[in-house]
Amino acid sequence: MRNGLFAAAALMCVGAATSLAGPLRPEHVGAHATWVVHFDVEGLMASSVGPFLTKEAPFEGDDFDELRALGIDPIKDIKSLTAYGADDNGEDATGILESTEAIDEALAKISVEADDYKKITEGDMVIHSWTDGDESWYVYTKPGREPGRRIAVLAGSLERLRAAALTLERGGAAQARCLKEARPRAGSIFFVSASQIPAIAKEEEEVSRVLKFARAVVLDVGEEGQNLYTDLALDTDGQESATTLMQMAIGLKAFAQVACAGEPEAAGLCKFIEAIKVATEGVRVRVSFSIDVKALAEIAAQIEAMDDDGGDDADKDEDENDDDDDAVIIDEQKKVEVARHQRVD
Repeated sequence: MRNGLFAAAALMCVGAATSLAGPLRPEHVGAHATWVVHFDVEGLMASSVGPFLTKEAPFEGDDFDELRALGIDPIKDIKSLTAYGADDNGEDATGILESTEAIDEALAKISVEADDYKKITEGDMVIHSWTDGDESWYVYTKPGREPGRRIAVLAGSLERLRAAALTLERGGAAQARCLKEARPRAGSIFFVSASQIPAIAKEEEEVSRVLKFARAVVLDVGEEGQNLYTDLALDTDGQESATTLMQMAIGLKAFAQVACAGEPEAAGLCKFIEAIKVATEGVRVRVSFSIDVKALAEIAAQIEAMDDDGGDDADKDEDENDDDDDAVIIDEQKKVEVARHQRVD
């Protein structure tokens, strides 16, 4: 039986003595961490955009189905998730989950169904341990601050679980490397910070084209007032790389603007694209936008209507556009590389 709890943590993230629901608590992240992900599910559902997003893109997939089989509703029972680690391939990830009491029932089921289940007692701490194929899992739970809440620490080794539980109880003695210069905004719902880019993040070809220039990344998505915001910052290894990334981003924005220009049904999408801002700050490239939630819903409705009208032709056009997008990225990279060599010569 696959561990649905930790699988969901990995899916949500590749994200205490008090409740974890709400903003990221930096003091609960291990000092060794070079990356951290925080997903405030409760904050998402309380936001203006939450119900819309979960309707359009519900929590679906095998991992979420396994959670439901354990009696955990990913939206109603999971309140927040923080995941962090330092290993280049993400195998040392540690998760801190706040949920309802449903996690107690899930662990009870796992104790019966999982291979080699054990209950380990260390002082006041009760640890649930089991194997899933050739992998071992360890979970420690404690009451949350609010009635009916639970806080769970999940790890792939007993040593990491002990360290995470100690950090949770006492607070981090030192600031995590990935949080020394990065903090989520007050309305943050989804936050990612990596002081070095894990190799696993570069496996996707489209992503690697961008991340090959990056040395660190911070992504913050949330809601302020009635606006949904996204702020992406990429730290590069120098000014030239920053300029390269900026030119790539500007080229893609221009291509998107041309693609939707003259299309009345895409007017809202054009406004969205125009709202995207690209800038450099030394060796840092920042891509950001802020848009009214109602306007975002209208844009989504326009896109859905366009897809419905196009049918199979729309799917064909979408595939062709994806190829065009790849071509634009490659073309922008070539232009920048040529310009760089010309400057050197």
